[in-house]
Amino acid sequence: MTMRRSFIWTTLGQIILFASQMASQILVARHLTPYLMGVSAIAFSISDFVNLMQTFGLRNFLVREASLDDKMIASTFTINLIMSLATSSLVVGIAFLGSSIYHEPRVGDVLLVVAMIPVVMSLELIPGGLLQRNMQFGALAAVSSAKAIVAATTSATMIFLHASYMSISYGALAGALVSTGLTCFLGRRHLHWRLDLSQWRRVTTFGLHMLSVGGVANVAVRSVDLIVGRVLGLASLGLFSRASALNNVLWSNIHLVFTKVVFSRMADEMRATGSIRDIYLKTVNLVTAVLWPAFAGLAVFGGPVVYMMYGPKWVGAGPILSVFAVAAMGLTATTMSWEVFVVCSRTGEQARIESVRSIILIAAISVLSQFGAIIAACCRIVDAMAAFLLYRTKINEMTEVVNRELFAIYGRNLLLTLSTIAPAVALMQWWRWQPNVPFYQMLLAALAGVIIWAAMSRILNKVLAAEIGSITSRLPFNRLYKAL
Repeated sequence: MTMRRSFIWTTLGQIILFASQMASQILVARHLTPYLMGVSAIAFSISDFVNLMQTFGLRNFLVREASLDDKMIASTFTINLIMSLATSSLVVGIAFLGSSIYHEPRVGDVLLVVAMIPVVMSLELIPGGLLQRNMQFGALAAVSSAKAIVAATTSATMIFLHASYMSISYGALAGALVSTGLTCFLGRRHLHWRLDLSQWRRVTTFGLHMLSVGGVANVAVRSVDLIVGRVLGLASLGLFSRASALNNVLWSNIHLVFTKVVFSRMADEMRATGSIRDIYLKTVNLVTAVLWPAFAGLAVFGGPVVYMMYGPKWVGAGPILSVFAVAAMGLTATTMSWEVFVVCSRTGEQARIESVRSIILIAAISVLSQFGAIIAACCRIVDAMAAFLLYRTKINEMTEVVNRELFAIYGRNLLLTLSTIAPAVALMQWWRWQPNVPFYQMLLAALAGVIIWAAMSRILNKVLAAEIGSITSRLPFNRLYKAL
């Protein structure tokens, strides 16, 4: 499958995922209070904190490895299964601990449900990883869509059955079951559940590098939630988690479309030519051209978006969402950093970088959380700045690019971003930055921004314009785009 077709398949899957996530989030938020949302959020944070054991990144090992035989695949499955069982056992074991620390027994109830997810998901590792290695993104898009729809539907159903704060955990478990079942069916020719540890050393070496990278990062991110919940209370964490969830919907449904497809292509390019320079520069160009305007628009409309979707009781999450969106723009500048280190087999260096970055993030949230939720959210901006400073030189070295090339891309796309959000800024200034902006006015400002973005891309970003023209060449509105 070509990279463009892979991108289209992944995009279609992410559109369905986005719609399902948004519908579920709106329904849950409108039926739960910030405090009950905080109960669920803290339980998932504790679970994810423990799940750092499972951050072995073995699906990416299957994608990256130059050659795979039956023993290597069996060893990968076995090690992942062992880690999954250990993770689930630990989550069950500490269910009572989360309840005692936060003086809320309902935290333990959620933990007992989510403890089952790692074991369920371990069964899809091999078929899912080999589908991605073979760039069968149509099948993967079907899986992610089905998982999102089932998770959202289950959560909604449980809300109406008065399951309250347990609804999200039931939805997550149902989604995991469907994802595993469908992945195993679509990738049935790749099913490989044989136990073997003959290649444990190579698999574990990669896994430990991933654990030191992803595990440390996971500890830092989840520490933010744990500290906010402990210092500011579960109600503030509820606002924090809703803002984070909205921001992550945009990050996951746009950024991951690029990185999931490009990673497979990047690994293939490295195996074939030994260089990823061209594909990296193109990816940075496209990602910043799309995500910077999107996140900047979300930052401007943070208050109205929260007010419109979740209602007045969640209005405090609006400013937090705006801060998160600004931080996401910073993180986008170092896009594909993880993938570059993996493809270039330098994950040990990334582990050291992530350790320093995590220390900075935990120190920032520990200090900033003393001044309220909005100031605490600024720890994400500190993290984005640290990531840029820590990663830039190493990534340039591995991709053979220079700062002059990157900053030329950043400059053009920053101008594109400022032009795109101009109508949104003007509208919010007119309303004196109040959250109750009429929806139709927001929609008109957003449409105006999209038109400006499309027109300016033809002037400022020829690579983006060429991609848009290629994707839309067979669509009815292509003549309108060409006329701009």
